[in-house]
Amino acid sequence: MYVDLTGAVVNHEIKTSSGSDVLDRATTEAARQMRFRPASNRGEPTAVRVSQWVTFQMI
Repeated sequence: MYVDLTGAVVNHEIKTSSGSDVLDRATTEAARQMRFRPASNRGEPTAVRVSQWVTFQMI
């Protein structure tokens, strides 16, 4: 995921598909909703690329 200066995910890609279009679409939706505390470099907010596993579990 590419996280901008505000902590919003502005771009993402699925590196390893689940093999299910439904779960891959759910992962895309989850990524769009994620928010992070902005990273900083020398005290200034900075955009970063991060990897994040998404695991689905039936309950």
